[in-house]
Amino acid sequence: MLFFRRKSKKEQSIEIRHKRLRGVASGEKKLCEKLRIVFYGCAFLLAVILILFWKQIPIGPQLFLNHIAKVSITSAIDFEYESDFKTKTLREQRRQMVTPVYKIDLEKFRQFCQRVEILKARLDKIATLTDVQEKQSALDALVELFGSKYNIALQQEDLDTLLRISTVLQRNRLIEEGIFVLQEIIQKGILDDNEFEHQVNADSYVSVSQKDDSLVHLQTKGNALRFLRMSLFVMDVEYDVANALMHILKFGLVPNVIYDQQKTEDKINQFVARTPNVLVHVRKGEPIVESGQMVTPEVYECFAAYQDKLVQTESHQLGFNAMMTKKVFLVCLLYVCTVLSLQLLPTKIKKSSRYLWITAFILLLNIGLIRGTSLLCYHSFGSDKLLFFALVPFLPPTFLASLLIAPLVDMLGGFLCTFFIVSLKNFIIYLGLEYFFLDLLIGLLIVYSCRKVYLKKDLARHCLVSYSLLALLTVFYSLFAQHLGWLICCQQVSAIFVSCFATLVLVMCLLPICERNFEHVTNITFLELTDYNHPLLRRLQMLAPGTYHHSLMVATLAEKVANEIGANSLLCRCCALYHDIGKLVKPEYFTENQREGENPHEHQTPSMSAVILKSHVKEGIELAKSYNLPKAVMDVIQQHHGNTIMQYFYKKALRLQETNGEPVDPLIFRYDGPKPQFKESAIISLADAVEAASRSLVRVSAQAIAELIDNIVKERINAEQFNECSVTLQEIDQLKKSFQFTLLNILHARVGYNENGVVSDNEKKRDAFSNTSADSQVGV
Repeated sequence: MLFFRRKSKKEQSIEIRHKRLRGVASGEKKLCEKLRIVFYGCAFLLAVILILFWKQIPIGPQLFLNHIAKVSITSAIDFEYESDFKTKTLREQRRQMVTPVYKIDLEKFRQFCQRVEILKARLDKIATLTDVQEKQSALDALVELFGSKYNIALQQEDLDTLLRISTVLQRNRLIEEGIFVLQEIIQKGILDDNEFEHQVNADSYVSVSQKDDSLVHLQTKGNALRFLRMSLFVMDVEYDVANALMHILKFGLVPNVIYDQQKTEDKINQFVARTPNVLVHVRKGEPIVESGQMVTPEVYECFAAYQDKLVQTESHQLGFNAMMTKKVFLVCLLYVCTVLSLQLLPTKIKKSSRYLWITAFILLLNIGLIRGTSLLCYHSFGSDKLLFFALVPFLPPTFLASLLIAPLVDMLGGFLCTFFIVSLKNFIIYLGLEYFFLDLLIGLLIVYSCRKVYLKKDLARHCLVSYSLLALLTVFYSLFAQHLGWLICCQQVSAIFVSCFATLVLVMCLLPICERNFEHVTNITFLELTDYNHPLLRRLQMLAPGTYHHSLMVATLAEKVANEIGANSLLCRCCALYHDIGKLVKPEYFTENQREGENPHEHQTPSMSAVILKSHVKEGIELAKSYNLPKAVMDVIQQHHGNTIMQYFYKKALRLQETNGEPVDPLIFRYDGPKPQFKESAIISLADAVEAASRSLVRVSAQAIAELIDNIVKERINAEQFNECSVTLQEIDQLKKSFQFTLLNILHARVGYNENGVVSDNEKKRDAFSNTSADSQVGV
């Protein structure tokens, strides 16, 4: 509170005495206020800690499969785990150990036996022939038949040898014995030399599909042929007969071992199923991975098992609690540093509880959204940790607080909150310093670019540009520093713009909610209200055009002054446009809306006229509420007259008192107030009085306007109208100069000349009349 006159010594002594008497009470009040602030601060800190660490998933140094390890990790405990990787490797090795399962096909042997029976029958017929030529023809036909039809190359010498056997019975007995030997060989199985080149001339033990599923000694075709020769030649027959049987029966030695895929797979599965899981033991102090080492599947599996064991073991609970204690301690330090910075920097947050509540609400909301998004990403990409740690830095709405606090509070508050949020994000998601500084840069850029936004599209544009820069820096860092590849980079850029869109939607939804619930309006809303197509301004233009023009003039005066003395010019313009909307109820009772010869006040008593004039304040408040105008506008409507007296009607009442003798109550002619409570309200109050009084100037000149402004300002200061706001005498001097300059340009002050080029008498009379006429308008 500033006072514009110096207090006397008596008044100062009285004030000191009153302070002494109220000393104890005021001290207790200050103590209670400090305790309340400390309580709310501790509650906010507790809420932040709960949001950050409630059931937090422990995230320490991370390894990514097939990437180079950036840190060395050593086991802090003894643990063991079942290695899926080693178990899988062992099972693959055991699969190779299982012998394939074959089955012996005897169908071709049966077909060969049938052909041998045909051969026996033909030989029996040929043996009965006596004609040599006819016998030879039969033999040739037999050789041709077996060669062309059965693909068996019979030799005539072998057939002659068999025919020389004395009796048919003996010949057939010898052939059947050969078939029996051949059957024994066939039943053992014959491998194909072409398919088993590595086993040529070597015996092979494989599993054959039999009832007992035993191992069978298989042989190649060459081995089978040698065994057939040996078996035939040990028979009690002549050499040439054994040789002839050998030449015929060798065509029955065909590969008959067929691979049984189904039974082989069943056997492998049964064998692998009996393979126990590999148990790996890791001792305390044993390195899990070294820095610069490639993270193989085996190393990654050991690291994942180590993390799981840390969560499960009791020793980790102590370690995890110690880690939590460290993080909570760091959060408390960060909070204290932020509070101290808040006290040192001239931000609005510490000046008003409203700004403080806005900031606390936005910070808690932003922290909660970041934590919720990180948990959602963890459960969505938990199986792919590389994708999780690649996308989780960009999906949360990190810059929500920056986009909201910068327009709602101020730039310094936005800087502090950005640093606070970015630091806390690093406690939620362990990202490293590179992402911390990247987020901090983009957040500060957003705050700086959005510190003075007047349109929502400008807010969206600044946000999009900042996120585009974040995407560019992320692609550069991911490609050249982390070597993540283009696919991951594209996913990161997509996550960045998804976060940008979600953040903008949240900002557009939360801005009006914060304005309405915390009774604070941004420049965006003030600029929207200055649209001349607003329904209330349209009504004012149609029903009270004089008041509408007066509001435009006041807005012009107030906006220029606000720019010069550092006040909120947009707030001044918006509030000035609506400060007289209460005149819509009875516009004809106000001078600017009256036509010539029509003045309703002539038929009213001064007290009734005063009541009608004062009612425009109350009516303006009601209209502002019905149109959902901000509280700042309603405050200006209520304060722009302060508790000044309507000089014209008050003096008129005093004149009537001299004739009728009725007492005059000054309160009837005094506005209800309150006095202007903030700088912008004081500016509009003076602009309103100066603009109204300037209409009565007969001759517009710099001197006349200066005297008019001086009189109005002096009267308001003497009436102590500015004692409850922060406007200073230096700013009032600037205000008077600005009003004078603006009014001279608006009213286009010109010197009037007659036809002979001499200043007219009317102009001289206007100069003399201007001051008295202006005085009559002050306070109306």
